[in-house]
Order: sequence, then C-alpha cells, then structure tokens
Amino acid sequence: MSTEVDHSNPITLSRFILAEKEIQGNSDLSVLFSSIELACKVIASAVRRAGLTGLYGLDGSENATGDQVKKLDVLSNSIFINSLKDILQPGNQLVAAGYCMYGSSTQLVLTWGNGVHCFTLDPTIGAFMLSQKNIRIPDEPKTIYSCNEGNYAHWDRPTKAFVDECKNKPTPYNARYVGSMVSDVHRTILYGGIYLYPGSDKSKDGKLRLLYEGNPMSFIMEQAGGMSTTGTERILDLVPVCTLLAACDVIPAECANDPVVCPLHRLQTDIHQRAPIFLGCKRDVQRSPAALGFSNFKPKPKQNPVIPDFVPSVTLVRSFILFTRRFVAARRSFCFRRCYSPPVASYYQSIMSTEVDHSNPITLSRFILAEKDIQGNSDLSVLFSSIELACKVIASAVRRAGLTGLYGLDGSENATGDQVKKLDVLSNDIFINSLKVMVSEEEEKPIVVDNDSSGSRRPKYCIAFDPLDGSSNIDCNVSTGTIFAIYQRNPDSEGGIQDILQQGKHLVAAGYCMYGSSTQLVLTWGNGVHCFTLDPTIGAFMLSQKNIRIPDQPKTIYSCNEGNYAHWDRPTKAFVDECKTKPTPYNARYVGSMVSDVHRTILYGGIYLYPGSDKSKDGKLRLLYEGNPMSFIMEQAGGMSTTGTERILDLVPVCTLLAACDVIPAECANDPVVCPLHRLQTDIHQRAPIFLGCKRDVQRVIDLYKEYSQ
Repeated sequence: MSTEVDHSNPITLSRFILAEKEIQGNSDLSVLFSSIELACKVIASAVRRAGLTGLYGLDGSENATGDQVKKLDVLSNSIFINSLKDILQPGNQLVAAGYCMYGSSTQLVLTWGNGVHCFTLDPTIGAFMLSQKNIRIPDEPKTIYSCNEGNYAHWDRPTKAFVDECKNKPTPYNARYVGSMVSDVHRTILYGGIYLYPGSDKSKDGKLRLLYEGNPMSFIMEQAGGMSTTGTERILDLVPVCTLLAACDVIPAECANDPVVCPLHRLQTDIHQRAPIFLGCKRDVQRSPAALGFSNFKPKPKQNPVIPDFVPSVTLVRSFILFTRRFVAARRSFCFRRCYSPPVASYYQSIMSTEVDHSNPITLSRFILAEKDIQGNSDLSVLFSSIELACKVIASAVRRAGLTGLYGLDGSENATGDQVKKLDVLSNDIFINSLKVMVSEEEEKPIVVDNDSSGSRRPKYCIAFDPLDGSSNIDCNVSTGTIFAIYQRNPDSEGGIQDILQQGKHLVAAGYCMYGSSTQLVLTWGNGVHCFTLDPTIGAFMLSQKNIRIPDQPKTIYSCNEGNYAHWDRPTKAFVDECKTKPTPYNARYVGSMVSDVHRTILYGGIYLYPGSDKSKDGKLRLLYEGNPMSFIMEQAGGMSTTGTERILDLVPVCTLLAACDVIPAECANDPVVCPLHRLQTDIHQRAPIFLGCKRDVQRVIDLYKEYSQ
C-alpha cells in the first residue's frame, strides 16, 4: 500500500507540504495547494448533502466537450474557478497532479514528482490528514481489468485480444468498472491491474481528455510505479495538438491566429484533445500489440498540421491539475455551453421519485411515525430506530477508516469463506450490539434474540443482514453498504433458525444503507421504496426521495463481473452478448458492491446479474440477506428478479450441502442447522444465482433460459 503512517502523530496537508523540500520557498505552489484544498472541502460538503438540497439531476446544458451537465457539475465548476481564478492558468509541463475522491470518505491524492501521497478529510476537525505516504502499486498486483466492455464490438483487435486474454486465463481476471475515472484509477493504484479507455471505430481517440484526465492520471500512475500508454506511445510524451484543426483541409485564419479559441469550431480546441488510455501496473500495460500477435498492427496515422507557435500568457504555476469533475480554467476558454435539452432533463426528473419538498424536511423517525402501516407497531419502529443508529455509527467509521487504521484484512474468514476486513468485524459488532439480531454473513450460527427480563414478551421480528457489503472496496474508498431483511417471527416459536428460514415473499421490510459520496438509507415495508440521506450537519437521516420507481424508459446498462464469462451457462452468455452487439450497445458498469450496483439499477434501469457458473452453480450471493431483500426492494420499485428460471422471492431456503449428499448423515438429519461434517456451513448462508433489474431486461433473461431449455 504505502509507507506506514503513524496515526499517533497526525499530519495535516498544510504541515506535510510545508515540510517538503521541493515546495519550501515556493509560495505560489503552496498557495495553489491551499486553494485546491479549500475547493475540495466545499465540493465534498455539497456532495454529501446533494440529495437534500435539490442538486441531483441535469442542469439542462452541455459542457465544452458535449457532455450533459449535472447540477453538481455547475456548482463544482464555479467553486473551483472562484477558488483558483487568480492562479490556475494553462501550461505545457506538469509540475504537480492529483485528484479528490468523494467516496465513502473524501480523499485527496497528490504528487509533485516525489511519490504519491493520500490525505483523508477528517470531518470532525475539517482538515485533510495524511493517511498514506509514498503509495506504490503492489509488487504482486491483483488481476483486475477495468473498462466499459459494452463497447467491445467497436474496439481494435489488440484491445479485444488483451481483454479476451484476461478472461481466458486459468484464473480469470476480475472485471470492475465504476464509470468514474477517479474511482477506477484509485483502485488500480492501490491494488494493481489495468484501467483502459481505448479508441473505437466510433471515436478513434476514445473519450478521455489528454490535458486534464490522461496526463495527470498518467503522471500519478508512473509516480506510483506503474505505466501508461495509448497502446503505441507513452501518454506523457504526447504533444497536444488541435484535433479539430487536424480534420481541416484548410486551416482557417481564425485558428492559425489563435489556436486556443476557434469560433468556427464551437470553442472546442486543443485543451480538450482526447487520447486512448491504458494505465496500470507494468505487468498488464506492458502487454503490447506485438506480444499479442499484432506485430503488423499499425494504427491510423495522425495528421498533425504545422501550427504557429503559441505562447500562453504569463503563468504563476505551469501546471494542469486533474480533479474529479473535469474542472478546467484556461485563457478565454469556457467550461460550459448552455444548450437546453428538455427531453433528457425530464428523463432525469422521472427517475428520481415523487417530489420531495425540501422546505419541509422530514426525518426518518417522523416519516415512520406517520406511516399507517407502522403506526402502533412499536417493535418495528424500535427496530428501524436501531438500524438507523447502526448505520450512522458504521458511516462514521467508514469516513475515518483511513485515519484510524481500519483498512486491510483482519486475518480471518467469515462463515461463507470470504476474507474478513477490519471494517467487516467492526460493522458486524455494531449491528449486533444495536439490534440483537439473528443472522449475519460474518457469523456461522444464528444469533437468537433474548426475551425481556421478565420472560413474558418475545420479540416479534428477526433480521438477516450483511453488515458491510462490498468490503473488498474498502481500501480503495469505493462505495460499500449494509443490507438487511426483516422477517416476522413465529409467535409460538422459542426462537431459532426456523424463524428466519422463510421465503422472500414473506418479508416484512428490507433495505440497504450505502456509504458512498453521501450516506443513504433506502427502505421498503411493502408500500414503495423511499430514500433517506444522512445530513451530517444535524446527524439525522432526512427524506430525499419518496416512492422511487425504475424509469419508464430505462437506461441500457448491464452490471456483472464479466471476467467470469467463460464459466457462465449459455443463456447468460447469450444475454450479455446481445447487450454488446445491439446497434447501440449497452454500457457496462460493475462496482463490485451489490448495494452500489443495485442502487444505480433502481435509479437508472438496466440489469444487475451474478449468475451461477461451472465453478459455483448457485453463484456467490446469499439468498436470505442479499438476494431476498434486494429482490423485494427491486420489485417494490417496479422491477423484477429471477434465478433465470424462478422468481427469487419464491425460493424456499434449504440446506444446499445436504442436497449434495447421497446419504444424509445422522448428524445432519438430527440437526440440519449445525452439521459437523460440513464445517458449519448451513442453509442460513444458502446461495442463489441472481438477475434483477427493469422488466425489459430481466424478462429477456427469462426468455433466453426458456429457449435454451428446449
């Protein structure tokens, strides 16, 4: 990861910079970093409360590169320009680069040519504190590739060959693609692997901009011990040229006189030049076209016209620095062009939910007390209150994990055989202490709720939960979450496993809490799906989205670990192939945290899938505390869920290990919950293949399974 940081001797960003020899005496650079720090803090605050202040959705305009602009884009751009307008000017040589990641915690990663250092925002004191020093890609990097594989059909042969190679190894690479360059590159730096956004037959230079995406990220990657390339050339050796001029047979006089602002080209100039990008650990980036059997492969030559020398205005600091939302302030260059787009804007409004009146804030407690389905049900109200408390405590721990030594493995395995992270253990303890619940992913046996001290009253509900879903993402600051399912207890039961082994269609309530750029608690008790956002200023979950529904015109997104493609059954392969070969291919997104991937699917549409394979016929996800609650939420939002052949909520929990026995051992027959011959793996951790999302896509999966069964 990095050089060990002494958490007993906290170091702020300002203190760290002042102690650096390369910066001492350079007041301009110190002031620049101070301005950047301020801008990132303000943006982080806005992002955390975006759901409460009406900052979700589109602004109704396009930026200089033709992308649809979101409200937070505009606000963040204004914040950055106002913080940096006196000193941020164009340059032709990187002095420093960095990014700020607004994830489960806010992290600022910087380099000025002396290694890569990470600073985590401590919300309790409002300062960026050193959390990782001299970050290096691991000597034994993980096998992860990150790209939008929905564009596979449009890539060149070397790129296809590399991705195919990743998927066809004896131990295939895992696919992860958040869709945010900052998140994907941050994971690549910490874990290894490769991030790629190649050119295609639709856009030969890809989508990413050289000056404020390719160059800074490549600089950071190389400082961390990695490599970067276009496939044929080192990114940092590329000479910026006007790509629009290159397409002109005759260079207009306006361009020749001023190549930065060209009125004939809608202000799109060389500052927005694109380039295909491959960056990551040396093992993967070094895989060249020649090594892949394409020694004769030659990309189309670029036409670089002779452009008159251009001397920028005097700069205080010759640098271009990348930040999360592509903020650019250049001489006479506008970051955004107004171009109202009502259809798209109305689409984003439709995905949100019933309108919430932000002038009349409603807390989770107030919302629950007003619900007719819950009024008078003190047990359920208390249970929701306990869940709310547990989620707040976990959110606080996640935000400060990098500062309190909670990254990394605990050194043990949970009941389902997964490596346990330190935050897994803490989150599990928090939930158990807050809820006194029955089933956890981290526990081998169910935890039975005690009666009250008099013994006269038994709890009415039991709960199954995954305390920290997506914990493999903890160290790289990508969103994680908590999933829970609430079942009604049999009133005649003494309390035991029989209370929790129920079909999903009998769920009383379900939900998840997502620890991402903001902390959001999504709940349903059978009357729609509602979202509550944690307001850090008052410490309460506030209603931000009511009656969330999947859009009537869902987006075309599929979400899966495509690294396992070779091991899937034929219907699953056929569906994914269909997604990628449509006239307008689906986009691939896969965070690797079920909470994050399902949350996006609910808001945008598309499909999330974790199918079975020839390695694990029932997949990886657990039925009671992953499949059932997420399927319940998805159906309440207007979607569907299936195993491919059966509705998830209709599945009857059984002991899958017993089912595999030709003869049921006496120990199992006497006690099917604890089987000493099967290492205590029981039906409470039963797995199931899962497909869930909008009806359009899930129904297509069901149809394909029927076709292939005939």
